[in-house]
Amino acid sequence: MTYLNRRRPVRPVQRNALGGVFDVFEQLFTGQLPGDSEIKNAFCPQGADAFVAQMDATIADTDRRWNPTGFYTPDQIATIVNAGLSFIGPTTEALENDLRGVFGVDVPQPAYDNLQRKLIEVQPFIRAANEARTKGIRVVNAPGMKAWIMDTMKAGRQLAREVALEQCRRSTLANGTRVAEVGIRALHDVVIAIVGVVAAAGETVLDAATGIFALLKHAKWIALAGGAGYLLYKAKQRRDRSA
Repeated sequence: MTYLNRRRPVRPVQRNALGGVFDVFEQLFTGQLPGDSEIKNAFCPQGADAFVAQMDATIADTDRRWNPTGFYTPDQIATIVNAGLSFIGPTTEALENDLRGVFGVDVPQPAYDNLQRKLIEVQPFIRAANEARTKGIRVVNAPGMKAWIMDTMKAGRQLAREVALEQCRRSTLANGTRVAEVGIRALHDVVIAIVGVVAAAGETVLDAATGIFALLKHAKWIALAGGAGYLLYKAKQRRDRSA
């Protein structure tokens, strides 16, 4: 009796849309692809974007879920500011150490300067919180607080992407991007728990942008969430000026 040796058909493996990107990224790190600079320069921007994708998701989630009133107690501002500063310091140090110490390259000045500027931009909030606490004022008007946090997260993410690019080009993993990712997540967890406060009618409020005390005469709109309430207030101001 004669037996036929039939080979089983080979079925293609189903892959998700990003599978190829991550596979090539892994091969670059493990040395399975040639270390040709043209190959890496062509691929590494995509690889760096994939490497910081989790940071992007956390930043987007913060923007979507954190809708503060724009009015805070001095203690709430202190908590938010301290969380932001606790992110900026270790993240900057870790990423700078990777670029200078591990890869031996200069720190990209625009990305570095952008993150460091957040240390200057936060000063009005710090001064307002300290002044309000000293004078016994319960509420600080700081509508720019969220923007500062979002910009701080994005600046850290951008500097982390610069490190991710060098990781890809040199096929070497470093620690800074992980520090940035964990820091952004920690900052997210702190701020989304703080929704701000509602100021009472007739309550004195300190404006963080100007440092001027104002007597809040119409406060019912503040109970509205975030931007909608702010727009109503601005519309009222325009009507008052035109009256």
